[in-house]
Amino acid sequence: MSSTSPETPPSSAGEAAPGGKDVIVAVTVTIGLIVIILLAAIAIHPPGMNAGDRPVDRLALTASLLALQNAALLAGVAVAARGRPLTQLLGLRGLSLRQWLLAFAAGLVIGPVLSFGIALLQSLLGQPPHTPGISLLAPAGFSWTAFAVMLLLGGIVAPIAEETLFRGMLFGWLRRRMRIWLAALLSAIPFGIAHIQPEHVLYATAVGFLLALLYQRFRSLWASIAAHMAINLLAISYVYYALAQGVPLSKI
Repeated sequence: MSSTSPETPPSSAGEAAPGGKDVIVAVTVTIGLIVIILLAAIAIHPPGMNAGDRPVDRLALTASLLALQNAALLAGVAVAARGRPLTQLLGLRGLSLRQWLLAFAAGLVIGPVLSFGIALLQSLLGQPPHTPGISLLAPAGFSWTAFAVMLLLGGIVAPIAEETLFRGMLFGWLRRRMRIWLAALLSAIPFGIAHIQPEHVLYATAVGFLLALLYQRFRSLWASIAAHMAINLLAISYVYYALAQGVPLSKI
């Protein structure tokens, strides 16, 4: 009889699984840095002030905050690692080209399906359908500069930073202590809450749950990173395509 069970999946050779202290340190450092960033942003740009900012100013502020948030996520994980190899700690096992493509394709399916579900829920609640997190994706309307900046920060950097904390650290610890589906859910809830807006919280929680299952299925964090990139890149491209066609932001 096998000694492994669904509650405690086998570790990869040489894998240094995250511990509870690692998770606490990573989350504490990340939250602390984000609070400092937000307080600094409020001090520089108080709510209700500078209402006449140009689009380029709004883009610069949003891009700066997004870049700093990503840096805070990575810094939290780096501090928790305490010099241990991140490739082992986070489960960054190499993937074949076929696995990369499968994971990316999964993201291309997950994003639209969940977006349709959110749109259906919004319709049932009598709300006009709109893309979750739209104000963050396009803070300054359409421009090629804004599109490129958001593709880089939101489509590539953010998935790497978010996956290292929520799937690599948090889910990586939880999956060894409980059933996979429960670990996936518990790691997805704080990921969803971090997205703040109600409909975005629900969407992101569902995304986080499925990304955790992908990580488990491929036994590599690269799989959830690839799928996360696909989801974000597709959403950003859709928003900016619609803006380029003259669709108002409130209608996307």
